[in-house]
Amino acid sequence: MDSSFLCFSLFFIILCRADGYEYYTSSRCLFNSTELQDIEYIRSYYYNRIEYVRFDSSVGKFVGYTEYGVREADQWNNDPGQLAFMRAQKETYCKQNVDFWYQSVLTKSVKPSVRLHSIPPVDLRPAILVCSVYDFYPKQISVSWLRNGQEVSPDITPTVEFANADTPRSGEKISCMVEHSSLEEPVVTDWVPCMSESKKMMIVGAFGLILGLVFFLAGVIYTMMCSRVMPQISVHAMTPPGGHHLAMLLYKVYDFYTKKVASAKVIAAADLLEKTLPDELEPRTDAGPQ
Repeated sequence: MDSSFLCFSLFFIILCRADGYEYYTSSRCLFNSTELQDIEYIRSYYYNRIEYVRFDSSVGKFVGYTEYGVREADQWNNDPGQLAFMRAQKETYCKQNVDFWYQSVLTKSVKPSVRLHSIPPVDLRPAILVCSVYDFYPKQISVSWLRNGQEVSPDITPTVEFANADTPRSGEKISCMVEHSSLEEPVVTDWVPCMSESKKMMIVGAFGLILGLVFFLAGVIYTMMCSRVMPQISVHAMTPPGGHHLAMLLYKVYDFYTKKVASAKVIAAADLLEKTLPDELEPRTDAGPQ
């Protein structure tokens, strides 16, 4: 990991109160790696919220900040056993805690979520393109803007203004690039401009028109399939040439729906007349010339 990745503190506090006065100490470890040389142990002594003396492993001795603290520091610095004990805390107290934090927490990471959106212009302020990055760990992150693949701003900033942001120039591509320790390679999110209201209305209208046409055609087809048309029937006599056959009556059926109809049957004119004509009419057969 990067050397500037972390700077955490571990606290150990002792509180003592007497007659309304407060005395306490604080032990903390500052580190940016698990290496011993990158760890700093600090123990501070407070009285009524004022730090009056401190031991710092980077200094190697006590340092006083008040008149009383200076006297205490001189006394403790002249005690070899006290100094040896405090100098050993960097390894005995800090090192094991730092190792634990790295194993259980600090080596874990969460990939960031990226959302790119625009804020419409208001009054004289131009439209703003916003790159939102959230839900990631650790907190160190790099966000930059790309225009046609080229970085346009080296600063880490969540927003950037572009003139006429809702209508970029033809062929121009605006992107947000995010770099984080949880990512094997930077995440680049391209901005897709929102469709204008007029285009949205045109698309909605066209879709509605097409949908209406589909329903209309479906209704016409359904009506044609479900409706029935009475057939038109005509009857006429036909005398076969040659005079060797009886004259016949033919039925002609047309303009009907559905197409299914009873099978046509050819009936000799004489037979039909015998069955359908009144009794006073005698059937006649024109045999034609012999």
